[in-house]
Amino acid sequence: MKFLVRTVTAVAATMLVPIAFAVPVSAATTVHSPTQAGYTATSAMPITSFRGSLTVPTITCPSVGSIAMAAQITFVSPGVATTPGLSWSAFCSNGSVRYNVAQADLGTAAGIVVIAPGDVVKFALSATATTLSVSVTNTRTLQRASASGPAGLPLTGIQATTQVEDFSHPGSNVSPIPSFAPAIKFAALTVNGAPLGSLTPTKYAMYNGTTLQITTSSISANGTFSTTFVHV
Repeated sequence: MKFLVRTVTAVAATMLVPIAFAVPVSAATTVHSPTQAGYTATSAMPITSFRGSLTVPTITCPSVGSIAMAAQITFVSPGVATTPGLSWSAFCSNGSVRYNVAQADLGTAAGIVVIAPGDVVKFALSATATTLSVSVTNTRTLQRASASGPAGLPLTGIQATTQVEDFSHPGSNVSPIPSFAPAIKFAALTVNGAPLGSLTPTKYAMYNGTTLQITTSSISANGTFSTTFVHV
């Protein structure tokens, strides 16, 4: 099991999101995770392009606590702690949503787009032998943000997940979690031009012990799936 800590910087806070990569399992198996729901996969070839989008839900925060929530696409190089990510994130503070943004992040540079519930955010990554670029676009406002930098080691892992984090207990389960509706739709995710499902990804659902909190749908032929709130 490999753990990667992603840093998601937004308007006034930093969100630390532990990301777990599991040993590949049967496609029919769902891994129970205390922090995330979605899919992870490993590519036999370096990842040089990614395209996809997600739909931003309306979230309802718990009445107390400081809780961060993100739906994100993260890319992994073996042995490298800081790797690129594309995300929507929101921060709950004592019942209120403090920020709601989309971000293109290289770890050393990031671009941020302000979003609202119902917005569709498009994500993109491209990598060459020398340059790595990521971008996010709000399709409603047409606002776009990007970040570019020198290419590092080849990207071979991808994770598309919804995650929940309590700043005071990083890596641990959160209960209650923010509720959200409708389901977060990850649409037409493609890696090197092929649907995410072609990589035989591992499926995750978020549990608090035996209680299912966020479930993950099957992934369609074109790389589309949803994560759905079930229980706080």
